[in-house]
Amino acid sequence: MSVELSRLKNPLIFRDLPDHVLQSMAEHFFVIELAAGETLFNQGDPGDSFFILEDGQIHVQRTYPDGEHVVLATEGPYYVVGELSMLANEPRTGSVVTVGDSTFVGIKREDFIAVCDQHPEIAMQVLKHMSTRLYGMNLQVREHALTHADARVATVLLLNQSDDLPYSRIARAAATDTDIVEHLVAEWVDKQYITHTGQTYAVKDLEALKQIAG
Repeated sequence: MSVELSRLKNPLIFRDLPDHVLQSMAEHFFVIELAAGETLFNQGDPGDSFFILEDGQIHVQRTYPDGEHVVLATEGPYYVVGELSMLANEPRTGSVVTVGDSTFVGIKREDFIAVCDQHPEIAMQVLKHMSTRLYGMNLQVREHALTHADARVATVLLLNQSDDLPYSRIARAAATDTDIVEHLVAEWVDKQYITHTGQTYAVKDLEALKQIAG
């Protein structure tokens, strides 16, 4: 139930902490290794820990009350997951599923609180990390609300290929209107970037759609 100190030096969230503090934390961290397609945690699970993706790739997914299931993001090494629900002691707001074989280091809530009692600078570092990320997300939301609907819709289609995707689901995931989605889908079908059968989409011109997604 511990990891080597060196495994906590690379993640940005802990990079500025001195070695003796990292060592105290390392004694409480544990390692989880998952194969591609396995679930780290499910939406609605207790927020009793947080994790750092050490190696591999993950999908962050959310299921809405009407049953719509959307991949919100794909993240790579050193991405931190679950810290907000852990600190708030609230259920997970989404699920995390591995895209490829992945390794995580994690810490339980009670252990994190205990080590923060010994080293308050850890809590300050985590708050700094969270504030920076939330600030960046806020800027992205404002920008996305005004521009780049085509990029967001293309990203949703790339992340959710072969799924049933009604216009309303795409619009929700891309933070845009259904009429914009309908217009873009019709345009991309005409250009043969995608095919559209019922509510199922398949990408025909991967590079064109990636270029739109940015």
